[in-house]
Amino acid sequence: PAASRAGNTMNDPPPASVTIFVVTGYLVATIVSQMPAGSVADRVGYSRALTWGRWLFGAGAIVGAVAPTLGAVVAGRLLMAVGGALIIPTAMALLRIAVPPERRSRAFGTMGAVMGGAAAIGPGLGAWMTAQFEWRSLFLINLPLLATSWLLQPRVGDERAGVHRRPFDWQGSLLIGLTLLLVTFSTRVTAPAAYALAAAGAGAFVILILHVRGGAAPVLNLALFGRMGFSAGAGVIATQNLAMYSLLIQVPFLFGGGSGGDADLGLAIIAMTLTMAAISPLGGWLVEFVGVKAV
Repeated sequence: PAASRAGNTMNDPPPASVTIFVVTGYLVATIVSQMPAGSVADRVGYSRALTWGRWLFGAGAIVGAVAPTLGAVVAGRLLMAVGGALIIPTAMALLRIAVPPERRSRAFGTMGAVMGGAAAIGPGLGAWMTAQFEWRSLFLINLPLLATSWLLQPRVGDERAGVHRRPFDWQGSLLIGLTLLLVTFSTRVTAPAAYALAAAGAGAFVILILHVRGGAAPVLNLALFGRMGFSAGAGVIATQNLAMYSLLIQVPFLFGGGSGGDADLGLAIIAMTLTMAAISPLGGWLVEFVGVKAV
């Protein structure tokens, strides 16, 4: 009864609003946290930021595993998202430091293959674990993975640690978070609320641009977009992710509409993700021979 008064228990039917947060909350929180997390890592050092990220991710996994309510599950997921936002850029930065320049393209290609392979294996593995050990195992499986990553972390110096000694741009970080939250949730509701949220997001974005243009050490460095290589790379990655995730979302609806069964759906998704996993190392290898622009 006390749990029921505090929020939905795990036996109660979940309200739609909470379900949305369980499904999309991790992604939204990761997006909001990613840029400030990179800025934090530049200031405190990559190894330390990676350690913080692991602790947050592990704490979130434990909260999710023991959660008595759906609200607690959401809280655990959000903690994991913030931890993941710290882990991703710092892991890439440490990889760049640890690997010699002549082998970096191949190393990042291998990293892309691992990520693609994980995306392919994850859904099927998660379904099997849920059937065998219940859903809480999906949180607990992260703990041995975190421990393994701790053992495998390269022991290198943080070359950029302490470079940015100016105060952290809290105002810019909050404006980035507000902009992304408003725009993201404008796509989750119907008009007229969608128009109001989108307009508010656009207004927050204008204020963000004005803020970072006058800041001494802004969290968003607009000068980066003046470099053709950076802008082109960001555009390619954004387009690729838009296409990939749009397909991953739409393919189940296609097969659910009478075009095939669950087996065909699984094969289609595995074909997409495993192909990426197979090609990623090839891309890194080709860069070493024909250059980045050709690839």
